[in-house]
Amino acid sequence: MFRVKFEAFERNACFKLLWLIFFCISTLQGQAEIVTTLRDRLQHIFSDPELAHAQVGAMVSFVHKNKVIFSLNEKKSFLSASTLKLFTASFALDELGKEFRFETKLYYNGTIENGTLHGDLIVVGGGDPSINYFYRENQDTTLFLKDWADAVSAAGINKVDGLLLADISLFGGETVPTGWEWNDEPFDYFPQINALSFNNNCITLLIKPAKESNTLSSVKLVPDIGYLKVENRVNTVEAKANTVLEVNRKRGVNSKAYITGQIALDSSTRHEGITVKKPHILFLQSFREKLKQHKIQICGKSKTLKMPKNYYGKNTHLLATYQSPPLIELVSHMLKKSDNLYAELIMKRLQVNMIRSSSKEKLTALLNTYLKRIPIDPYSLNMADASGGRQSFVTPESIILLLNYLSKRPFFEKFKQCLPIGGVDGTLQNRFINTPAYKQVFAKTGSLNGVRTLAGYVYTKNRELVAFAFMINNSKLEGPKINALIDKAVIEIAREI
Repeated sequence: MFRVKFEAFERNACFKLLWLIFFCISTLQGQAEIVTTLRDRLQHIFSDPELAHAQVGAMVSFVHKNKVIFSLNEKKSFLSASTLKLFTASFALDELGKEFRFETKLYYNGTIENGTLHGDLIVVGGGDPSINYFYRENQDTTLFLKDWADAVSAAGINKVDGLLLADISLFGGETVPTGWEWNDEPFDYFPQINALSFNNNCITLLIKPAKESNTLSSVKLVPDIGYLKVENRVNTVEAKANTVLEVNRKRGVNSKAYITGQIALDSSTRHEGITVKKPHILFLQSFREKLKQHKIQICGKSKTLKMPKNYYGKNTHLLATYQSPPLIELVSHMLKKSDNLYAELIMKRLQVNMIRSSSKEKLTALLNTYLKRIPIDPYSLNMADASGGRQSFVTPESIILLLNYLSKRPFFEKFKQCLPIGGVDGTLQNRFINTPAYKQVFAKTGSLNGVRTLAGYVYTKNRELVAFAFMINNSKLEGPKINALIDKAVIEIAREI
């Protein structure tokens, strides 16, 4: 009796095992067919006749299976544009840590007698990119300047007979990163690099339509401290018309800027930025205004501290320290807004912390060691800057290796949320809406003249996480048309697997 039952159990177990094997084989065959179909569709998208004269690179891979779905020129180098910021983010989060904070410090040097400081006030820049009137909607991170003025007053100082100084020595003398183009110098996406940055190293122009058409608009400067004069040539036009604005200034000087174009009668207030030279002086002048409001007089001028190593001594005292938001928050801003200043200052700070040198050769050696750990071939990446200028290039394969590496880091979930989300925010806010990829894409965009790139992650309909890198260089197509082709490829991944 027992033997009969055992044999029945054995037959049943064998049947279940065979059924399981059959099911697994069928599932694998089914997925293989889907992957083959997807591969054919991606090949068709990137074989579009309009891309015939462009350079196209692509790679798509399952994140958790280490299996390549599609590749095209994946070992060739392409201009990365702002997808390079993925490397900046990874490097910084690994080496500085997601809770790292920049520090900006206020000192006084000299002696205080009867309310007068016989000496100087010194602001020491720590590379913080986030000190900004418009850091986030309804969040002004310059408010600490009032606290600093309070600290000066609390120290018994109501008059400074010396100077208001800026120590910007932390990063050396470079103000424009390698590969940035000189004709972009006035525009807010290419601000000067400075250890004491302020308001994205720009004057913000708030352009508001007049109350009736065919009338000059109003323009307000933030901060409005006489650092830059702006000639307003913006006309108010009828409601629902296109708003077109252009800001420019003479290269290399702060004296005068121009804003031209038109703004619709029913338009909301528009924000435009214009870069300034010596942005640390913009910081000092804004702080001077706060001191003035506290009835604290500065007799001397706002200047750059020369030879700081020989300046500090026993009469130098710390008055106040301002800390930035944590690095993970700054990385989120950098990636979602594609902010070049954040990328450059984060990399500069990382370099100072790790090798205490501004040498590009030493930074390259440090980066190469990091890449080998991932592992990525250092020759597959040229990181001329930290934000993605025209001298920085990378292979699609190296981007995929980086994305797969990041997926295993303890901070991955937070990092993923730092990326622009399809149809939701950042530079992908207006893409992937009403598609299977809506809210399923977490990716970094890249844009230069003739270049469009997109790299990141997408969830498929079966919740598989897929990494992708799409890079199109030297195309004469308009940017939106190139983006549409790239988006089509991402949507196919989200829909098929």
